[in-house]
Amino acid sequence: MICEDEIVVRYIDLPYTVNRFTALSVDGIYNVYINARLSFGRQQKAKRHEYRHIIRGDFHGRVSV
Repeated sequence: MICEDEIVVRYIDLPYTVNRFTALSVDGIYNVYINARLSFGRQQKAKRHEYRHIIRGDFHGRVSV
């Protein structure tokens, strides 16, 4: 189970073509980056999308992007 203190959400200006991304740090913290240029509703949708990846364990697979 993932604890909330293992996830840091940051709202930053990203290129318009990038809504969000998540990076797993070496200390096990999930750094979720959400595009600050999105509307509030789209930011929330993007955050839920990234949380689903974290909960499913997508960052611990053997396949790299």
